[in-house]
Amino acid sequence: MIGWCVNELLVEGDEKHLNYFIRDFKYAGFEALIPVPQELEKFRYNVYEEGFDDIKKQLTEKYGTYRKSKWCSDNWGTLENCYFGGIKEVDKNKKLVFFDTELSPPDKWLIFASKRFPSLKFTLFYRDDEFWFEGMIKVEKGEVKENIWVQYTVDAIPDLLKIHGEEKLLERFKEIAEWYSEFGEERIDVEKVYKEKGFKGLIEVFFKDYYP
Repeated sequence: MIGWCVNELLVEGDEKHLNYFIRDFKYAGFEALIPVPQELEKFRYNVYEEGFDDIKKQLTEKYGTYRKSKWCSDNWGTLENCYFGGIKEVDKNKKLVFFDTELSPPDKWLIFASKRFPSLKFTLFYRDDEFWFEGMIKVEKGEVKENIWVQYTVDAIPDLLKIHGEEKLLERFKEIAEWYSEFGEERIDVEKVYKEKGFKGLIEVFFKDYYP
């Protein structure tokens, strides 16, 4: 089963450059800035094809791999182009972009995008609700300013608060409680647990089987 990353990308800065970035991303996703080579796009794995081994060798010498998914991982940080989810305008100089990716966030693409648009600041929030990890990456002018990756453990509470803030982290646990209840688990009163035991108590309630 493939794990999916839910991504929220906050982009802020020069209005003109911001609109250029959004326009191209809506149209082509990651390929707007780093397109997949057509040779890899068209390649099909067929061991019975005449000259198959030679084709693999040529592609590997040229691109470092003959597999499109490996090339995407090496250049974008994830296995294929994103599934675009929408855009929310915060103000004329700040927009949120929503999209999903396979297995991991597009960290390599993000750094490249930041180099191409040095007037913009990028903050990527991401999470995986199957393997229960999430993180935040801040990038400016191609330089990673902050990079947090956490799972839901007691030791991770400071980083979780840094990503969400107290109010949003509490809302996140309410989403988790709803998700658990949909799968037949007992509905947890998040507010009650939080008042009695804080975030430590919530993590112990929801994730004791994940991280004993």
